[in-house]
Amino acid sequence: MHAHETPFAHHEHASAGHPLHGHAHGVGPIDSSYHLVVRTVLWIIAGLVFLAFGVWWILS
Repeated sequence: MHAHETPFAHHEHASAGHPLHGHAHGVGPIDSSYHLVVRTVLWIIAGLVFLAFGVWWILS
């Protein structure tokens, strides 16, 4: 695989003033919403794990 074929190469070019850089501002709100959803889901999973640990602790 060549360096220009790596997924990171496209990101570097986009952040270096590439014409695609302007599109990043339009995607910003969707990206923030996505991160909020991911954080919420991770907190729910962590809460369920903590709750399951507490139930296991009580029952054992």
